[in-house]
Amino acid sequence: DKDSSKDKDSSKDKDSSKDPHHVDNAADNSSNNINNNNNNSNNNDDDDDDDNKKKSETTTVTAKTTSAPSNSSTNTSTTSTSDPLSPVLSLLDSILTKTKTSPHLIPYQLFFPSPSTTTDVHGPLRPYYLIRQSLPLSLPSRLQKRPPLDHGHKRYLTYQLLLLLPLLRSADLVHLDISPVTVRVTSYLYVLLADFGCHKPLLLDRNDPTAYNHYFKRQDTDGCCVSPSRFVSSSFRAPSPSVASGSWSAEAGAADAFSVGCVVASVWLNGEPLFNLPGLLRFKDGKRDEVNATIKKVPDKAVRAVVRRMVEGGGE
Repeated sequence: DKDSSKDKDSSKDKDSSKDPHHVDNAADNSSNNINNNNNNSNNNDDDDDDDNKKKSETTTVTAKTTSAPSNSSTNTSTTSTSDPLSPVLSLLDSILTKTKTSPHLIPYQLFFPSPSTTTDVHGPLRPYYLIRQSLPLSLPSRLQKRPPLDHGHKRYLTYQLLLLLPLLRSADLVHLDISPVTVRVTSYLYVLLADFGCHKPLLLDRNDPTAYNHYFKRQDTDGCCVSPSRFVSSSFRAPSPSVASGSWSAEAGAADAFSVGCVVASVWLNGEPLFNLPGLLRFKDGKRDEVNATIKKVPDKAVRAVVRRMVEGGGE
């Protein structure tokens, strides 16, 4: 019985393989599958076309959107060009670039206008913010702190102060506001020169201290480290543009050297200023006995000679 059933099954398989209708049905099924695949591929192509259209539309909108700020940036540059302070901002940016490789020189790192305006006797004004890193300890503050500086500490400070002059020259810069307050020191007496004053008036009227009091007078001291060569009569002619632009020159370098001499003297005089404004103007007029008596108080003979040489030049 088992053999007979197997023979019947095998005969059915042979008959079905020979049946032409069975072959046609298989062919029809395969063709239907191919058509379905083609339809699916066509549908996918249509979807891809739609996606590409959407992407192109999105790109167009994005391009239109990104092209709009270019007009605003143009307006901003036009506004900055018409701003009377734009030369000052360009100068501060130049100082920031030139001092990147000078470890003792700390420029202003951010400068931007205030969103609001103020009003004074000259009319509406827009303040500008000048921002640098925090250096809380100035030279006078350190001289007043304990423990007091000994002879070796003061020599170390003197060496670094004198080093500022060749650093400024190598960077093609002038400071024009060197004073004990703009000299900052760290806890281990590393000297940093901050608050560049190239944007301040280069020449000052000796008969009208208004500009000096506004830009250079410190609240905590009456000392004056501004070179006497910068105090002129009102009819004096303006200097060459290279000096006013903040670039190094012999005249401006001599003014900075005078200021450094005053700062060195204050280190050895325990914070006592070498000049106040009236004494500086008397010194400019040739009355130097008062200054010579103060310089004699410097205990180090070599430093005393350096200070006298830097100050007696008068920044001329």
